[in-house]
Amino acid sequence: MIGNKLLLVAIALPLITLLIIGTQTYNNIISFQQQTKFIEETHQIITALQNLLTLITDADTGQRGFVITGNKTYLEPYDISLNNISSTIDRIDKLISNGNKHSDLLQNINLDVYPFLQNKISDLEKTIDIRKNNGFNASAEDMSADNGENLMDQIRKNIISIIDEEEKILQSNTNKLVIDGQNLLFIYIVGILISIVITTITVIVTYSQLNLKHRHITKLLEIEIDKKTLELQQSNKYLKKLNDELKKNGDMQREFINIAAHELRTPVQSIIGYIEMMKNFPQNFKKYLESLERNSKRLYQLTEDILDIAKIESGNLKLNKEKFDICQLVNELTYEFGSRIKKEKENELFTSLEKNNQQIDESRKLLVYADRDKIQQVISNILNNAHKFTENGKITVKIKKTENDNKQVKISIHDEGKGIDKEILPTLYEKFATKSRTGTGLGLYISKNIVESHRGTIRGYNNKDGKGATFEFTLPLAKTEQ
Repeated sequence: MIGNKLLLVAIALPLITLLIIGTQTYNNIISFQQQTKFIEETHQIITALQNLLTLITDADTGQRGFVITGNKTYLEPYDISLNNISSTIDRIDKLISNGNKHSDLLQNINLDVYPFLQNKISDLEKTIDIRKNNGFNASAEDMSADNGENLMDQIRKNIISIIDEEEKILQSNTNKLVIDGQNLLFIYIVGILISIVITTITVIVTYSQLNLKHRHITKLLEIEIDKKTLELQQSNKYLKKLNDELKKNGDMQREFINIAAHELRTPVQSIIGYIEMMKNFPQNFKKYLESLERNSKRLYQLTEDILDIAKIESGNLKLNKEKFDICQLVNELTYEFGSRIKKEKENELFTSLEKNNQQIDESRKLLVYADRDKIQQVISNILNNAHKFTENGKITVKIKKTENDNKQVKISIHDEGKGIDKEILPTLYEKFATKSRTGTGLGLYISKNIVESHRGTIRGYNNKDGKGATFEFTLPLAKTEQ
């Protein structure tokens, strides 16, 4: 009778312990999910605030361009920015209203950003009206009061301050997420060990009081203990792997934010500097305008790349697939690219561009079912890289069906440039992998994800003759072409 009670205790105590562990584990998982959601929302809020700052800066740039030149084309970016500011504000408010953890942020934005933003927009509209009705001198006098510049400085200062606070909160929550994972692992291990200890002690006591017929039950219990121990080891491995991935993701997120902020700051500072130079030396307006255009395009491309990366890593990369002729697309891109190279003869005197399509009947189309804009982005990225690293040579584009099954088309771009640096080769498709001073190292990362989202493959390698490199990728043909 005593033996049976002890046996019941031996079974009940581990089960109660496991129930407690399970409850605590469930609570930790819920907290883990909530922290992950908050971190994602904070990322989106930071991106939206950066976009808001970019929009008001573009509006300010468009206003200044119109005031200085009187050319209404400068009002196009101004109007576009004002139209997008409202939707960006709505997005920020919506993100903040999703939970109560951002209540302080909402109060800060309402006090430190929106009033100054509204005053800035009113000041921009007033100056434009003065320019339209009273001419340049009157509008220049209004701008010389520095009210608009002070508002812009205050907006920039307040938004950057809020972003810095959000990044601190983001860092704090990321660290807490790692700690929660470690606590979960600790609770799980300690609980299982306690269960094993209780079970072992009870079994020993029970074994001393039971007769031979109970030895079979003791053996079954030992088997169960071994099973639980194996599950514990497997769980430990899984939790350790999860913890390592969390730490790696946290490091990657911090690195991405730091590099992206640095890359964005460089063209922005250049644009601000050239604007000041234009104000001080208006006789060099055309020269500074070219530099402004170049840095604006660089800023725009970097912003687009960062947005693409955000979509890729959040799993929101959407493809608008359609049937189109891949040969026609390559022809258009090579023609456009060739024209641009001719305009840059002072930089690329000996660079030429060829398209080799000999393996396909020229009168026949090669139809693929893909997102035309995304595939155009991939080809343009590779062409730009080839052009950047080719100082004296030619670039060749080839299109052909794959030899193995004829169900795919392969596009290869061959150049006679410097080739792929050996240090970069192992991390060629990772973010910010570049040896170029003028690139961010995002193009191939984005291109790889676009190609693979179409069920294609991409690879790059140095040419066997030691001259340049080749990048090639495949796409599935439309069913009518297979």
